[in-house]
Amino acid sequence: MATSLSDLIYPPSNHLGCIVECYTVSMLYIVGLGNPGEEYEKTRHNAGFLALDYLTLKFNLPQAVKNSQQSGLISEGVIAETPVTLLYPTTQMNNSGHAVKKLLTTNSATPAELLLIYDDIDIALGSFKLSFGRGAGGHNGLQSVIDVLGTKDFKRIRIGVAKQGSFFRRFIRPRGQAMAKYVLSPFSVREQKSLEPVFATVSEVVLATIVHNWEKTMSQFN
Repeated sequence: MATSLSDLIYPPSNHLGCIVECYTVSMLYIVGLGNPGEEYEKTRHNAGFLALDYLTLKFNLPQAVKNSQQSGLISEGVIAETPVTLLYPTTQMNNSGHAVKKLLTTNSATPAELLLIYDDIDIALGSFKLSFGRGAGGHNGLQSVIDVLGTKDFKRIRIGVAKQGSFFRRFIRPRGQAMAKYVLSPFSVREQKSLEPVFATVSEVVLATIVHNWEKTMSQFN
């Protein structure tokens, strides 16, 4: 696994089958999905917000503040000589798409410059996956982003929040009201500890995304 920026730098890809942009990004908009308010701060559904908190500290970015032009808290800074903007939507999870759309529109940006981070109930706690162009998988916040942007084609980091059962270590996927209760419940102290190495690797993913294309980044970290 890469331990420094130099470890992450690759020559530009000329692979004809590249499914997404094959160039280094000149600007990156990183959005974490979650619900605003103290009562949701440490909940599983706010894994995206927690990831942004980690990135802010890791890269010495300014604390996110309310921006009158945006529907959320904004932190703007530089990572690896590339301008980045972090957004914590304040629209509530199920209306996240409106905040993302406003962010891109006011900055004349496209979904190609977007990196979305959110919780995934189908991935084990302590793990993550990178993806591009998938459906929402029942995640209402992600569905809102897809609906409002009118496309599925953007970069995603999916933070695992699923528990594993004792029977063959299979995932336990709650149903109905149990699902809402589970994702809106807080991480235990032990679970929060298991997220630390995940977020550390996510910071490497962000660096890799900046210095080379997303296809190679997915190949390296998935």
